[in-house]
Amino acid sequence: DDGRGGGDASTSAAATAAVDNLHFIACNANVSLRGLRVPNLSVVTILFPDPWSRKKHANRRVVTPAFVRTLADALTRGGRVYCCSDVKPLATEMYALFLGHGAFELDDEMYAELGETREGEGEGEGEGE
Repeated sequence: DDGRGGGDASTSAAATAAVDNLHFIACNANVSLRGLRVPNLSVVTILFPDPWSRKKHANRRVVTPAFVRTLADALTRGGRVYCCSDVKPLATEMYALFLGHGAFELDDEMYAELGETREGEGEGEGEGE
C-alpha cells in the first residue's frame, strides 16, 4: 500500500497470482512512463482518465498525441492498450488519437464483445427473477 488508497485489492491479487511479472504503478503516466524504461511492457490500461471534457481544460488530459507516441515507443510489439471513458466525446477523441498514430489498431473481436455502454446500462439485470 502506497498510502494513497484504492490499490489494496489489485496489489493483493498480484501478490497471490501465479505470476511474477505483474506490477501496478501509481504515477503520472505522461511524466513517468518514458523514464521507467520497462523492457517488456505489454499491456497498459487507461480507465476513465479524463474528467476534463471542456475545451479549456484539454491540456490536462492524459491521452494526448504525445502520450500516444510514448505508449507506441514503450510497448512491446503486439502490446495492447485498454482504454475506456464514460464521456462519449472524450472516448471518441481517444479512439481517434490511437488509430491516427498508425501503431495501433482496433481489436474488432474485443470491441464486439465489450462494445459501448451508457451510464446505468446493464445495472439491475437479472434482479428479481
